[in-house]
Amino acid sequence: MNDAELVFESLGTAVELYGKSESCIAELLADARSFIEDTEQLWSRFIDTSEISKINQKSGTWVEVSPITTQVIAKAKAAAEVTAGIFNPLVDVASAGYVQSIETLEGVQSFEDTQTPGHQNIELLEDANLVKIPEGASIDLGGIAKGYIADLVFEKLKTAGVQDVVVNIGGDMRVSSSSRSIEVEIDLPEVKVSPVVKVKAAGVATSSTRKRRWLTQIGTVSHLRNPFDGTELAKELSTVTIVSDEATKAEVLTKVFLAARVDELHQLSRSYKCSGFAATQTGDVFEFSPAGTLLYEPNGVDAGVA
Repeated sequence: MNDAELVFESLGTAVELYGKSESCIAELLADARSFIEDTEQLWSRFIDTSEISKINQKSGTWVEVSPITTQVIAKAKAAAEVTAGIFNPLVDVASAGYVQSIETLEGVQSFEDTQTPGHQNIELLEDANLVKIPEGASIDLGGIAKGYIADLVFEKLKTAGVQDVVVNIGGDMRVSSSSRSIEVEIDLPEVKVSPVVKVKAAGVATSSTRKRRWLTQIGTVSHLRNPFDGTELAKELSTVTIVSDEATKAEVLTKVFLAARVDELHQLSRSYKCSGFAATQTGDVFEFSPAGTLLYEPNGVDAGVA
């Protein structure tokens, strides 16, 4: 059995693909790369010709899109329903100054207060692949696009007979091992020694207010905005990692947990049937799971029930 790894840049982040197969694994990973890059051309709001840009340019009217774009928008709308609107793809981060790729964003950006339309206002005619958003609104798939692509690529590779699959798109991961557990290091900027989880099959995603920040006339702001009042999404926490069964679900739930208080983590973990880590801005790190919430310390010793 042959194994191969492919690392490249796409979707504004680093992408890592790995797998083992009796067939030509390098060719399968190359096909997966092409799929990811093609999907970026459809979903990036920084590409004027993308389908997401066309939806935004023609807000208030029906826009025909490809089936895969219909699928991801349907996923995003359903995720907004499940999270009671905490996750909302209609949050307009461009009005907060996020007008181009974060790597090229320089100087002081203009911040404007805008009201986010409810996710219920996203209209879909799925059989006809037609999408409509409210006039003046914009849609940004952001993290859910990375999570959904990770899941799609994972399923494509598994269907092709690939084993021990790792799909990592900027920290949105879908992994599976037929034998030993895969070690996943949790990226927590707040601590010097990051926790490591061992999984055989899981979706993992991390969201942080520390990474995508820029300067505006009101100060430094994050891309993670509260859809109900336009303020920063996170109040007590700064980074959240979720471990679940799919990358899409894990990505969406990072937003729910970021918006929560520390004392709500355990109940949310039980409600959404997921585990993970959350860090505060002062460096306190909490591990949570449906079975109980433990305080994790950087030296790797559990400090007991929080």
